[in-house]
Parts: sequence; C-alpha cells; structure tokens
Amino acid sequence: MDQLKVWVHSSNSDVLVITETWLRKSVLNTDVSLSGYNLFCQDRSSKGGGVAIFTKEPLQCSVVSTNGIVNKHAPIKKMRIESRFSPWFDRDLAELLHLKNSIWQKARNTHTQADWLSFRQMRNKCTQAIWKVKVSYFKEQFALCESNPKKFWKTVKDLENKPSSSQLPMSLNADDVVVTRSTWLSSLITTSL
Repeated sequence: MDQLKVWVHSSNSDVLVITETWLRKSVLNTDVSLSGYNLFCQDRSSKGGGVAIFTKEPLQCSVVSTNGIVNKHAPIKKMRIESRFSPWFDRDLAELLHLKNSIWQKARNTHTQADWLSFRQMRNKCTQAIWKVKVSYFKEQFALCESNPKKFWKTVKDLENKPSSSQLPMSLNADDVVVTRSTWLSSLITTSL
C-alpha cells in the first residue's frame, strides 16, 4: 500500500482505477484510503474480483445506480417468438416431442447410460414420426391439387417453408425434354411422387 501511495502522489493522477483488488468487507475503507482522494469501492464476497476507484477530492463524484437509467432507456421487453405455422404439426406430435424433452431433462440430471439410451431412442422415434407426418400430409395435398396448377404451386411454396418471395423453377428437364408450361410442370411433379 505504501508503494501505491508514493506512486499516486508522484504521478498526480486525478482518477485511479484498480481492478482485482481482492478486498473483502472485513477490510475498512480507512485502511486503504489515500490522502486527498475519495474512495469508491465494490468488494467481492468470493476470492478474486473487486474494484477500487480513487478520485481527487476537488472532483465532484458520486455513486449512481445504472438500473434506473437502463430501465428507462432500454427497458426489458418480453416477446414471444412464434414460428411459421406448420399445418402438418398435430397434438400427437406435440405430446411426443414433450415426452422426448422430459426424457432428455432426466438424462441430463441423472447422467446414466440407460437414460441417455432412452433419450436417443425417443429422439429417433420423434424424427421418424415428424418425417412420416410431413410425407403423408404433402402426399395428400399434392393429390388434392393434381389438376389445379395454381393450388399445386401454392403447395410447393408451403413445402419449401421459405418466405413467399422465393423463386420457383420456371422449367424442368424430364427425359431430355425441357418442360416450361405450368400445367405440364405440375402433372410431371405429381406423377413422379
């Protein structure tokens, strides 16, 4: 502490900030104070950390809580983020995914091989169930719009699961023949399913 006092008075600094002070509540401010300087400190209850700020007495300084300022200018907003609606997603699938998540939570807590095996099996079952539901849904949708090109392309856009501004193919190459007419495109794709 004596070396610090000598350095501060020889450097004539207005503000001195020290991090990692390792000071505890048991150390009094008078034990670490410097003559001619105000002390602002924040001690840590655990090993390491702590901050001490020394300012010259003529400088007007005070401790300010930033919580009020932050809350005023950048308040916390709760937002619910909703994903795109998936018409193939049903209650059975939601229950299966919920069960998978609870098994995953149990495996994370217990760290047993049996629980991790159970989780992997349920995860694979969920992946297969999602795939089967999607395939059956879109096969059904394509069967409904086989003769209606407009409805067909709407279904294709839904299948892409991208924003509506995406570009769809204007032509397809089938048996070395380029097909460009939308009615032929829709019938070509539905027959290949």
